[in-house]
Amino acid sequence: IRCKYQLVHTKSHYICLWMSGASLFGSGWGELKKAQNQRPGGGNIIISLCLFASEKLTAYTGQPILTKPDRRGNHMYSSLNTINAAFRTISRALLASFTVYWSLVTPAIADTFAAEQGDILITPLVHSSVQIEYLDTIVQIDPWDIVGLSNAKPAHLILVTDNPGHHLDLGAIEKLSRSNTSVVIATNGLPQIPDGIVMANGDTINASGVTIEAVAAYDIIPGAPEHPKGDANGYVVTLGGKRLFFAGVTECVDEVKALGGIDVAFMPMNIPRGRMTPSAAAECTKILDPDVVYTYHYDQGWARRLDNPNFTGPELPGGINVSQSLDLFEKELEGSGIAYRRSNWYPSKQ
Repeated sequence: IRCKYQLVHTKSHYICLWMSGASLFGSGWGELKKAQNQRPGGGNIIISLCLFASEKLTAYTGQPILTKPDRRGNHMYSSLNTINAAFRTISRALLASFTVYWSLVTPAIADTFAAEQGDILITPLVHSSVQIEYLDTIVQIDPWDIVGLSNAKPAHLILVTDNPGHHLDLGAIEKLSRSNTSVVIATNGLPQIPDGIVMANGDTINASGVTIEAVAAYDIIPGAPEHPKGDANGYVVTLGGKRLFFAGVTECVDEVKALGGIDVAFMPMNIPRGRMTPSAAAECTKILDPDVVYTYHYDQGWARRLDNPNFTGPELPGGINVSQSLDLFEKELEGSGIAYRRSNWYPSKQ
């Protein structure tokens, strides 16, 4: 059950918690809206969900559900130990049924990051696929249709970092394109998208009203699968005065280290050949020093397991599993002041 076994780092898990708790406590959407309206200024509905779930579980268990903002006040955490205690005292069978149901029918919920004229909405979709919304602008990065596109919106701007199918999915790009959508690609994407806007490493352009910088993305450790210099891109996207860095598939190369003023970073991890191990990814993150970091593109065997449930590779250095690698990354960031948003990039295929 997601609410029990994952640290509650994304607001969608609070909704999962609330839906279960609301059913158990005889509460409903009307009560939530009433509670929201009683808060000074009404408040953000997602924040109200988080607080409402906390209050209900606290009242039932007698144990406080701890919440605190990150250093910019954008993200909320919850005490895993307290939530686990709540799970031990609440009927597990009933809680599980509601959790599974709402996990399937509730759309992905965006994280927020404050910008000049309102929040930037950040929706992790799958693997390295991200949706960004700011005011009336929607940006899709590496859209991939492997689990469907029900949570993705038609975009004004689509950015493609590399040419494998989990980055460059022609079907997903077509489904999410409007008549005036700008599709920005790396050099290696030109054969598949001949009318795309090609950005070479180091280029800066404005497309669909968005400033985009192409950053080199390549290997340091040699060996297949290879990501040669000049072939693929990372991107820095500026929205509302904030700089969001989507690293793509890269190691901590000089061009990445040279970036300045990054507010939100999306960092790959567990790349084959021992590239971007948790410690290497965390060290690179600390060099960039963003306010918020997401790890993505970290479970390379996930797509294979959709087709072959018995697939067990690839093995990570040190014999750790993917969940342990996320724990190690988080531990490496302790004391840095960087908020780690540990999102669910690998939903069940429906």
